[in-house]
Amino acid sequence: MAENWIQEQNEVYNDLMEDGVLLYFSRRVKSEFDPIKTKYGQANEVKFQLPALIVKISNNSVKSIGWLKESAIEVGDKMLLVAHSDMSPQIDDRVELYDEAWKVVNMSTLEPGMVPLMHHLLIRKA
Repeated sequence: MAENWIQEQNEVYNDLMEDGVLLYFSRRVKSEFDPIKTKYGQANEVKFQLPALIVKISNNSVKSIGWLKESAIEVGDKMLLVAHSDMSPQIDDRVELYDEAWKVVNMSTLEPGMVPLMHHLLIRKA
């Protein structure tokens, strides 16, 4: 077990950078609430990059991640292992993969000792 979890996070990040691909993520973020106008401003798109590995989907991989059976995996779906960072992925984020738009439809986080190291993502063509 690692004594220094920040170092462990960095090692996971570096391993995924070395062995994986750098993917572009984006999400729509609401602007702050304007109490004078009593409404939110226009939503902005936030873009960020994370290293990831594309993983073959199998029954064993889905069971080990702990996704619910209700999370139907469809033909063409992909699974990613993505490094944790300050801007970590969320459900409904967009992912650019193979010059196509994909959407995060399910995710779980590997976090031993409540320290997030990486995320398992299920993505589907948007």
